[in-house]
Amino acid sequence: MKDDRTIPGYVVDVLILEEMTQIQIKYIRGILAILGRYMLLTTEMLYELYNRNYGEPLRLQFLKKSVHDKLVVEYKYDFGQKSELDIYFYALKTNAGFHALERDNLPYVRIPYLSAYEEKSRIITANQYFIERGYVPDLKFPIPLSKTLKFFYALNSKEQRIVTYLPTLASQAAVERYFAKFDIKEESFDNITFEKITTELIPFGMYTKATHPKDALG
Repeated sequence: MKDDRTIPGYVVDVLILEEMTQIQIKYIRGILAILGRYMLLTTEMLYELYNRNYGEPLRLQFLKKSVHDKLVVEYKYDFGQKSELDIYFYALKTNAGFHALERDNLPYVRIPYLSAYEEKSRIITANQYFIERGYVPDLKFPIPLSKTLKFFYALNSKEQRIVTYLPTLASQAAVERYFAKFDIKEESFDNITFEKITTELIPFGMYTKATHPKDALG
């Protein structure tokens, strides 16, 4: 294990409660809360959601601070390859990022552990669909997400449940068959709306990988 890329929970506690300034805590808490709900975002998505949720722009210095302090993982598109692009993605750092949210009793959902570029592409595509429509991920949906990530749960502005799916990979009938595997009362699914995500998948890059935290602050 590369210890220079991760920190244990007790170090997170000291970092946040003793070493960070109050303004750093304010911004980084917002970053962690958003990533906890959306799993994975592009830079642009994260900035848009931060502004939408907190009524002010996200400052780059605090995003980079969260990466440097090993609370957030920063991915770069096809990092180190000829196909490398200046496109970045962000997610909670395993252990540290989730620990911080748990300590503050904030909800989150994890990216399935062995998800690769195809699954991550589906996540960011679904998130873009949500953002464009003012939806938020439904973290209290009574059935867990499938690890294949071919469909996603959301809430609209009226708190109505939406099940979105990628029609090239799944169908409403397939989603309903998945639901039938769980012992859930039928009325739990009353008033659910199914929607197709027909937009083109946002690529994640077959060679995309994380940057090193030490490089975040330049």
